[in-house]
This record gives sequence, structure tokens and C-alpha cells, in this order.
Amino acid sequence: MMILLLFCTQQMIAQKTTVTAPDMPRDETTNLIKYQEVVDMPGTLIPELAKRATNWGKKYFVNWNGLGAVVDTINGKITVKPQFNVYRTLKDGTKAIANVIRYEMTIDLKDGKYRVTITNFTIKAASIVTLETLFDESSSTKEDNFNQLHQVDDTMNALLESLKHAMNIPSNEVKKDDW
Repeated sequence: MMILLLFCTQQMIAQKTTVTAPDMPRDETTNLIKYQEVVDMPGTLIPELAKRATNWGKKYFVNWNGLGAVVDTINGKITVKPQFNVYRTLKDGTKAIANVIRYEMTIDLKDGKYRVTITNFTIKAASIVTLETLFDESSSTKEDNFNQLHQVDDTMNALLESLKHAMNIPSNEVKKDDW
């Protein structure tokens, strides 16, 4: 009896855990993935907010200018179109690139606050494939797809936290390269 109990316990531990799709924020109208946050920055004017956001972007992204970054301090808007890799774990345990995820990020600036919006997630492919296709419950690669979605969610949440932290650092405290 004891052996049977031990065997059943080992079998339960050995079973795979079921991966579920993350609860990612969605646009109420389109139902597409959309991260958006408004942050109050009392007493901070648009030009300073733009400098702080640009300083952050140049540190956070490897090639800020190559991402099509547009900084418009007159209208208080910064746009950029980055991309990043998501990975799958192969049977031998090595990680391999599963997809390249593209998205658009807009930082709207007003005196005393900014709003960051991250939308238009696509998977780099021969044709446009929206990230939302990975939510398909009937897909034979559902577990892999859900793991990729979790990576996207983790990456976006880390990006938002990084931006929030950097926006609290006055631009004159950021060291410039001395030539």
C-alpha cells in the first residue's frame, strides 16, 4: 500500500503543469493588447519630460535612433517602434528564438504628467500577424504560444517600470559623453 501511495505521489509531481494565457490589458473597443499608464509629474514641464524620456530611451533600447524614434516637444509626443525576441525551450533545454515581437510605443507629454501607450503588437513574419493570434486555445502549440505571451507581458511590465523610474531622474543629472 505504501509503495502504491509513493508511486501515485511521484506521478502527480511528474505531470506537467498547464500553462494558461496571461491576463494582458486590452483595448475596450478593439480588444487588442494595449498597455497604457498615466503618470503625474507635478511641476515638470514638457521639455524636461521629453529630455527624461529620451535619455531613458537611449539607455533602454540598443539603437534608439534606428527605431524610428520621433521626439516632438512642440506637440508633446514621442513615438518609437521597437522589437524584441521571445524564446522557446527546446527538448534538450536550450533556448531558441521563437518569434520577433514588434510594437509601437507613444509617450504623450503634458506639463505635469505623461501617458505611455504600447499597442500594435505584431509578430515579424512574411505577412502581418497580430500577437493576439497566440491566444488561440485550439492551437497545437498553445503551451508554447502562452509562454511567449507571458514573456511579452513580463517585458512590457519591466519596460513600464523602467520608464517610471527614469522619468524621476532630472535630465541634468544624466551624464553626457565628454569628447
